[in-house]
Amino acid sequence: MRKRVNRLYRAPWRVQTPVSFNPAVQNKRFAKGACVGLIFVWVLILSVTDHATKAETRRLKTDYEVSLEGVQDTTMKTDLESMSDTVTLETRPPAGLYGLRERTERDVPKFLDYFQSQGHYGAAVHVEIDRKSTPVQVRFNIDAGPVYRLESAELEIQGPKPELKKRLPSLELLGLKAGTPAGAKTILGAQTALMQDVRNLGYVFARFDTPQVLVDHHSKTAKVILKLVPGPRAWFGETTVSGLQEVRESVVRDKVPWKKGDLFQEWLLTKLQARLTGTGLFAFVEITHADTLPDSGLLPIRVRIKERKQRTVGAGVSYKTDEGPGAKVFWENRNVRRQGEKLRLQAEASGIVLGAEGSFRIPAFRRDDQSLVFSSRVAREDTDAYESLGVTVSAAVERELAAGLRVGAGPAYRLSRVDQMDKREEFALLSFPCLLSWDTSDNLLDPTKGGRFALGIAPFYDMLGIDLGFLKGSMSYSRYVGLWKKPFIAFSGRGLLGFLEGASRDRVPADERFYAGGGGSVRGYPYQTLGPLSDGEPVGGRSVTEVSLELRMKVTETIGLVTFLDGGSAFESSVPNFEEPLRWGAGIGIRYYTAVGPLRLDLAFPLHRREGIDDAFQVYVSIGQAF
Repeated sequence: MRKRVNRLYRAPWRVQTPVSFNPAVQNKRFAKGACVGLIFVWVLILSVTDHATKAETRRLKTDYEVSLEGVQDTTMKTDLESMSDTVTLETRPPAGLYGLRERTERDVPKFLDYFQSQGHYGAAVHVEIDRKSTPVQVRFNIDAGPVYRLESAELEIQGPKPELKKRLPSLELLGLKAGTPAGAKTILGAQTALMQDVRNLGYVFARFDTPQVLVDHHSKTAKVILKLVPGPRAWFGETTVSGLQEVRESVVRDKVPWKKGDLFQEWLLTKLQARLTGTGLFAFVEITHADTLPDSGLLPIRVRIKERKQRTVGAGVSYKTDEGPGAKVFWENRNVRRQGEKLRLQAEASGIVLGAEGSFRIPAFRRDDQSLVFSSRVAREDTDAYESLGVTVSAAVERELAAGLRVGAGPAYRLSRVDQMDKREEFALLSFPCLLSWDTSDNLLDPTKGGRFALGIAPFYDMLGIDLGFLKGSMSYSRYVGLWKKPFIAFSGRGLLGFLEGASRDRVPADERFYAGGGGSVRGYPYQTLGPLSDGEPVGGRSVTEVSLELRMKVTETIGLVTFLDGGSAFESSVPNFEEPLRWGAGIGIRYYTAVGPLRLDLAFPLHRREGIDDAFQVYVSIGQAF
């Protein structure tokens, strides 16, 4: 066997020409050379060490596969997998079995906490690691055990406050009822609900001690004791406002829903936040109170605000096979006279409409929750059903009854000229629209939960002396329900009913009748063609019904897919005649999600295609979901 020998090789010195020797110069040269040499050596050592470290890390990485055994409930298994480091980091193996063991040990208490939140206080988790397998097999053997039931629940309040306990809801109403699952999630939910009620009764600094849960593993039951420390009672003190620049302070103060000396109620802070945010004037609103209560019992409130830009310019484009390309532009000023008044001007153009409109909104009209809105619109429409040129002006008072719930009413006047079937008519319609809307959806352009309800009714009377009067109404509802989180899947549905009463169809102006078909109605059919026809041309009806169903799935953060089914028709009668069949369209779509909303591309097919009227398919492109 050869011995390993470390040798040091030196280059031989050879003197070829005589040189003079200057110690100072030679020392400088030696120092420079030594520095360069040391740097080279260190770079070499670090590169070799780094290469060796990476190689050793690759060698030590432990590939593994993980499984959760004993969990039958799909939702429960999904929840456990999402919180498990061993599962979520499976594609990033640890450096050695020790690192793998650390991951599993971090997961066990998470799993047990989760089971307790569901009422499984006797749950057990056992980890097995099979090191001989390739890759290493990790198994979580899980026994959730039975759900423990609530034997009793009690609320203890510190201090002599018998009136407080009387004003709070019973624990049974909050879900802590004997015989129900004693999950920690339910217990903490009841405690949170109680805390909101307590703070709305003036006890702003109230707190709960850790709830006491006494578990009996023999009877599989639990006793719960909630311990409330209410603290002192508070009343509203001075309200200070900071951060305003262009907006007058009176705009903020007019929306404050309390007066100094009123009993403190925390929900009023939330109400003020919603009011201020809803104005569109502010980018940031923070409402806080003092950390301690003064001896007077009056709690100071601080409102900190950051204004947003008061003017906005926007635009949108669309394309529909039956309507052609379209575009909209708008300009908005949300603080015209520094009082929060909103002026909005908009223009639109497409293959069927050319128009412009404006609105001016005055907030806090007579009441803090009320607005006065002036609107006007001039438009020319050219559709297969009619041609019209009209001017509309209106004024309405709108009131917010609750979050998302609005009512409004006011007079409107419309002067129009309408051509249909080689017949020209002129109208001067005075109406009084009354509206009710309720919006609980989570997003304007891309709703995923909640709903939207709208009810409108308006009497019309012609002022040109032709003895024409009628009543027009409509009702619509949209619902959005999340079905799955990963991948995100949501169901959306929409329904519409409309009616006209008091005049025959032919006496009602053509541009006030009901039509169905098109991108905002029943996709797959040309615009306004579902309903009564004359020589293949739509003439409209006195009633309408529509229904739409969509299944929306988000494939990635930016790409989504949609499948949909639409149906509907207009009818000559004043109420929908369901003995006449609805026409249905179906299709698929793709969504590209952007910061401003999803870009929509839909391809729709008529399921009841009519010869000479309906094309094989229709294409729709726009911003935002279909409904």
